[in-house]
Amino acid sequence: MNTFRFSKLLLVAAPLLFSAQLYSANPEPVVVEVEFVTPITIVEDNTLKFGLISTAIVNTNVITIATNDGVTDATSRVVGGTQEAGQVTIGANVGTAATLTVAETPATSTSYDLTAFDCSYDSGGTPVNGDCGAGLAVTTVASAVTLIGATLTANASPPAGSDDTTIEITMTYD
Repeated sequence: MNTFRFSKLLLVAAPLLFSAQLYSANPEPVVVEVEFVTPITIVEDNTLKFGLISTAIVNTNVITIATNDGVTDATSRVVGGTQEAGQVTIGANVGTAATLTVAETPATSTSYDLTAFDCSYDSGGTPVNGDCGAGLAVTTVASAVTLIGATLTANASPPAGSDDTTIEITMTYD
C-alpha cells in the first residue's frame, strides 16, 4: 500500500517539473565588468597647525589657515607658534576618477569647530583646488601631495592648555 502511494505522488510531481523547464526563459548572457585598481594610501606628512591662540578667543571668532599657509585672523587671536596647512601624500591608481573628502571626525574639541576644509591636490603639476569638506572631484595620480586648510571657529572661551582634535581624510574611487 505504501508503494502505491509513493508511485502516485511521483507521477503527479513529474509533470510539474517538466512543465517548469519547458516554460523557463532561455539563458541570456550578461556582461560582467571588473576594474582592478591600486589600493589608496594616505600618509600624513604635516599636521594642520593653528599655532598659539589666545584664551581671549570668544564665540564666533574665526581663524583660517589656507592651503598656501596664509592666515586670516580678523580678531588677532593668533599670538605665535607655527601656522601651516596640513599635508598628506595620497597614492592611488593612475588616471581614475576619485573623490577627496575631509571632515573633523570625531569632533573632540569643546572650544572650537573645524569647518570649511579646503584642499589642493597636486595631480601631476596642475593642482586641483577646492572644497574638500563637501567632496573634491579629482583624477588620481600615483603619488599626490595634498595640502589641507581649514577654518577654526570658537564656540567657547577655552582654558589654557592643549585642545587637539582629529581630521579624517577619505579618498574613494568613483
